[in-house]
Amino acid sequence: MPPLQFRTLFGPQVVRADEVRIVDLGSNLAAGLTPGHKRALKTKTDKNEDAVAIFQFPSNVELFLVADAHFGAATSSSAVEWFVPVFESLKGSLESRLFCTHLEIDRRLDAFKLDQPTISDGSSTTLLSVLIHDQHVIWASSGDSLLYLWRDDKLFQINRGHHALFLGDALNAPRHAAAILEGYVSPATARDIGLFDQVLLGLAQLAHARESYKGSETMVAEVISLLERRLGCELLLEPKDVLTPWSRLNIGIAQAVPEFGRFKLAENDLILLASDGLDAAVSGLSQDDIRLILGSGEGDAEVRVREMLDRVLSRDGGMDNCSVVLRIWRP
Repeated sequence: MPPLQFRTLFGPQVVRADEVRIVDLGSNLAAGLTPGHKRALKTKTDKNEDAVAIFQFPSNVELFLVADAHFGAATSSSAVEWFVPVFESLKGSLESRLFCTHLEIDRRLDAFKLDQPTISDGSSTTLLSVLIHDQHVIWASSGDSLLYLWRDDKLFQINRGHHALFLGDALNAPRHAAAILEGYVSPATARDIGLFDQVLLGLAQLAHARESYKGSETMVAEVISLLERRLGCELLLEPKDVLTPWSRLNIGIAQAVPEFGRFKLAENDLILLASDGLDAAVSGLSQDDIRLILGSGEGDAEVRVREMLDRVLSRDGGMDNCSVVLRIWRP
């Protein structure tokens, strides 16, 4: 299904110190990117290692991507370019396809680096993907890019931000989950990539719902049985593996699996995606500063994106590449 509209800002195209590039897609949607100050660019393999993309599909489906590479822009720009073809090749729910796209891109980046000797072995990327469909936000996050929701003058960080999980990374990447979670699935299931991705999603859903089981092993056993029937494979899993916070299952999910979730939008909500160049330590903007900019009520999405990036480039910020996507929900 080809996108109706496609706008993108690839990192290699935006490289001048203190440059700000904005894509304005109407009063409710805008994206922006700045490489930062000259002193920030000196620390980079490529001057800009962020990439941003906006896709708009039929039936009012929107997809936003932010990727932030380390040791070269090739991994972030490739992740953004590959995302839609991979997503469309998968089957299942939107949540499942979004999550599994992260896993497949991780594998492709690993193979891509092997074929491209000029790319650093340490090159990897964050990837934050947000899909808006039927007034719901469905999201998946690998790495430490940021997802915020502004609602009723309050700012909520939706994802935790994983500082030790990056796609294409030699050590800390989702493709190593099979080794970390070895013993919970059969060797045959672990070798079946498509099936194992679905198992990984199911195990993560089990782990994330741990508190809702209220310590009931009977309830967990029933959920495991339902999951086995849905997946068509046996899980070598005991209820205590799910209920014990420090079990190998829960630690492995926290270490090796992209974050994911969904929530329903309310009128006048603002959704903000950003690379970690918006983090207070390098941008000079606190979360309260971001809240005030988003809630100013002055101007459309483009005005707020521009103000945010101008503030990033003030004396106290601009110490990293910074990219943002802002969507104002006005159904």
